[in-house]
Amino acid sequence: MTAYKVRIGRNGRFTIPIEIRQRLGIETGDVMVFSLAPEGLSMSKAQTDSEQDRLSPHQKEDHENG
Repeated sequence: MTAYKVRIGRNGRFTIPIEIRQRLGIETGDVMVFSLAPEGLSMSKAQTDSEQDRLSPHQKEDHENG
């Protein structure tokens, strides 16, 4: 696993490193999901509506509940 340090700016904003944006296909305007668990914070790119249409009902429930 690769770790990156980023500085939090005004209003809690930060820049996602280019390597991560490229690997996850993150583009301007994309929606991100932050999940908080006892072991820490995770972030992932939100699925588009067309991606959600391919999920099973169980997978949709898991995605909606984080």
